[in-house]
Amino acid sequence: MQEQKVSFEIQPGKVMEISTGKIANLANGACVVRMGDTVILSAVCSGPARKGSDFFPLQVDYREKFSAGGRFPGGFVKREGRPTDKEILTMRMTDRPLRPLFPDGFFDEVQVYGMLLSYDGKHDGDTLCMLGASAALCLSDLPFQGPIGAVRVGYVNGEFVANPTAEEMEASEIELVYAGKEDQVIMIEGEAKECSEELLADAMYFANGIIKAQCAAQRELAEKAGRPKKTPTLFIVPDDLAADIAAGCEGRLEAAAFLPGKEERGVALGAIQDELRASLAEKYEEKLGAEDFDLMFRIGFDKLVQKSVRSNILYNQKRMDGRGITDLRPLSAEVGLLPVVHGTG
Repeated sequence: MQEQKVSFEIQPGKVMEISTGKIANLANGACVVRMGDTVILSAVCSGPARKGSDFFPLQVDYREKFSAGGRFPGGFVKREGRPTDKEILTMRMTDRPLRPLFPDGFFDEVQVYGMLLSYDGKHDGDTLCMLGASAALCLSDLPFQGPIGAVRVGYVNGEFVANPTAEEMEASEIELVYAGKEDQVIMIEGEAKECSEELLADAMYFANGIIKAQCAAQRELAEKAGRPKKTPTLFIVPDDLAADIAAGCEGRLEAAAFLPGKEERGVALGAIQDELRASLAEKYEEKLGAEDFDLMFRIGFDKLVQKSVRSNILYNQKRMDGRGITDLRPLSAEVGLLPVVHGTG
């Protein structure tokens, strides 16, 4: 496969490059993202859904190996260790904006892998990993409803800085990680030194301009080298079954879902679920098959519970245990619980 590249400027003197076709060609999609001398490999692989699975098993992995900085682990053990907190946080930051962009009912196993190949000591790999994961998914045959962009925004000497260097971050008044589509923000994470709301809003507008450039570059690369998208197998609850579940729960679900005790609530919801499943089994097991009916029923019932809980929180300001959205549980504290250890509470 011939290598294809796109490059774009996110700020004067700051160029990002995304390339594909040279590494990991057996993956569903793969790319290399570069900024300065920091280089990230992102690859995506997928497999069929597990039988009976009722959730989307997306797994994101990210590793920063010592070799990326021209070093190897010191000490007696020369192997790479377990993931660091920084790596785990990067995995989570990458997962969050990607997960909502797969179609409802898509349960195929998807693994997104990011590896820091080279680190220049200036440009952090986390936002590059997020961008690379999106680009790899756009290049793949998976039904990803992206692309997304990701950028870190700093504020130095009265100016916004895109993907600031480590030195620039030390002088920055804010640190904002922004991920989203051209017209939608999906994830915001950051901290600031007591900045104003207006400054934070301006930082998000600044970030959105960079997101648009990143998304345009990914679309261009996907047109050049992307695989044709396959038609996914979606586990969607049939309309007639969804209607029967809703009718069977009418007037009962809310009373059970908002009982104050967790155990009591679980028993009440379980009783409704078991009774309703038994009453609908004869009608749908022959039509869908016993296993598919059980899976579809679980998905449909859980979605109905989630919808009820969400609407009560939004419109009635009421949570599952009866508390309002600003109410706290009773708090208690006790010290000196254990006899030998140094301080317990």
